[in-house]
Amino acid sequence: LDYDNDSSSSSILYHDMPSLQPIIEKLEPVVLSILKQHPEYKDDDNNNKYNLLQSMLISAPGSQSQKFHIDTKHLNEGDDDDDDNEDDNDKHLPAHILNVFIPLINITTNDLGPTELVPQSQYETRYMYNAATRHKAKMLFEMENPVTPLMNVGDVLMFDFRILHRGLANTDIRNMNRPLLVLAFSIPSFHDTANWPGPSIFE
Repeated sequence: LDYDNDSSSSSILYHDMPSLQPIIEKLEPVVLSILKQHPEYKDDDNNNKYNLLQSMLISAPGSQSQKFHIDTKHLNEGDDDDDDNEDDNDKHLPAHILNVFIPLINITTNDLGPTELVPQSQYETRYMYNAATRHKAKMLFEMENPVTPLMNVGDVLMFDFRILHRGLANTDIRNMNRPLLVLAFSIPSFHDTANWPGPSIFE
């Protein structure tokens, strides 16, 4: 993504952040190509193609690593009746909400607390809330090794809300905050009241 800032800079001053609309417009074709795969996708009564939530995620110096987590439940959660089903991917639904992380500084070392993800874990996290402990253990210990994308200003990390992920510790010796712009795109019928439970503090 192009921010129209000094190309020699490794960060964007918060008060110099450009309008998000050009960024959203660049992301929209990719976002819609994913969300439209969901069987419940359709424009709402106001012809909105998606819901969009915006926030800032800042990891302060000294912040500890998070535990692995997902950001939303599956719309078709697993339950105990699924215990004996080894191959459950036929019940898996496409993504109904996507995270988009946009760094406002270069995050090129693990010291600044980049995001760690477990690839393909969205196929297993249907069991995160309802299923027996053995499912959670199987999911955590038999998954592929986590990956930790390092990012520069202008890069984008997009992933399914249901993927196991966590922010790593910010141990940077320069005592720097690690700011991320977060955009969350969902199908029009889904409203994330778990992560955004009420009105903005500015309203």
